[in-house]
Amino acid sequence: MSLARSDEEPALPVPTDRENTQGEPLVGEATRTRPIVVVTAIALKRPAREALVQRLGPGHIVLDIRHAGPDADIVLIPAASAQLLGALRRQFPQARLLATEFTDDTFGADFRGPISRILASDIDGYFMAPTIDDLARVTQSAGRAVAGALTSGAGSGERRPVDFLEANRRLLLESGRGADPGAAGEPPAQGGVTIDLDAWAGALEGDARILADLAWPLILQFMRQGVSVTVVGDPPEVWTDRARAAGVRVRPSPLRLPG
Repeated sequence: MSLARSDEEPALPVPTDRENTQGEPLVGEATRTRPIVVVTAIALKRPAREALVQRLGPGHIVLDIRHAGPDADIVLIPAASAQLLGALRRQFPQARLLATEFTDDTFGADFRGPISRILASDIDGYFMAPTIDDLARVTQSAGRAVAGALTSGAGSGERRPVDFLEANRRLLLESGRGADPGAAGEPPAQGGVTIDLDAWAGALEGDARILADLAWPLILQFMRQGVSVTVVGDPPEVWTDRARAAGVRVRPSPLRLPG
């Protein structure tokens, strides 16, 4: 995938109190001595990268891969070949490589891949299981899952099947059942999904409030397909207001997130 800069990309103004150096974050300032460095290996235009770092907030910087050093913490990549992944592993030995599929018409971003095509199709399940035993377990659980499941790990048979959207990080995505505790008298969601931000944060060892923004493109895809979405967690108020305005049900976390 070409990472060449578009001639139409507007240049960002350089703050008067900072020198414009290669690799400088687009916006925002780190509030810790060691900020979280996010590198984009997808052809995002500058306005999109600017929006991303604004959503992530203080303590994060977002760099284009052409301006990034080897100390990146997270690298956002498109669906890639094993050869390219190997090269990225060598370039960023300490980073987590996150394959990213999303669309955002506001920024002219369209990075749909195989998972997006699966979600947009009429398929009822998608399975990745390393052994027959795991396949049997995940098949039994398919009736309770919305979009299929995988078994993470080496196939020892000791791990419980979880949803394939976890991408080997134990992201929990279950079928939505029961009424929203905050909506008295509302009927249970039928044929919907529940995204548990706390489970996602625990699996990724990340901040559920930040991961809520990363989940937003997936939520929009479900909504566009007529699938009701319930989010369990405590995302920022602005995110919650936007989600509810879009028709997403937001339920508070049973245990409040620290901070």
